[in-house]
Amino acid sequence: MTLMMAVAAVWSVLQLFAISWPTRSARLSTVLLALAVGVYGCGVATALVQLAYTRIYAERYRVLTSFPRP
Repeated sequence: MTLMMAVAAVWSVLQLFAISWPTRSARLSTVLLALAVGVYGCGVATALVQLAYTRIYAERYRVLTSFPRP
């Protein structure tokens, strides 16, 4: 599923580039750089949200099940 989402993102960026190519409003290198920065930024943001969510969930689960805290 993740692979298909990545392929869809790349395909949409290439379509946007194809539409803007006749007007030369963006070079391919600029488009690819923006894609790479966006993918990297989304990856970091997702990791931080996941880390925060799992810590909150783990803390609640420990309280409900009475595990000894380290």
